[in-house]
Amino acid sequence: MYCDSSAVYSPTHTEGIGLSDGEGMERIWSYLRRFARMTKEMRPAHRIDILTHSLLYYGLVSKKKLRKSGLFVAAVLLLLLLLVL
Repeated sequence: MYCDSSAVYSPTHTEGIGLSDGEGMERIWSYLRRFARMTKEMRPAHRIDILTHSLLYYGLVSKKKLRKSGLFVAAVLLLLLLLVL
């Protein structure tokens, strides 16, 4: 029997999975905007260091927010389930 896996595993048809609002990159650019004036006069290596550290911090804060909301646990469980299959 033929089964279209894209329809079976589609996020719109899988229980417990939601779609993104598509604003993830916009949020990151909005966060990085505050560093534009600060890093304008820096040498490239120092600018990259500042932006790298700020993005690592942004990721850490985002992960903490996910853990508080309980979505992080659901995402990890789903990932483990997919790895087992």
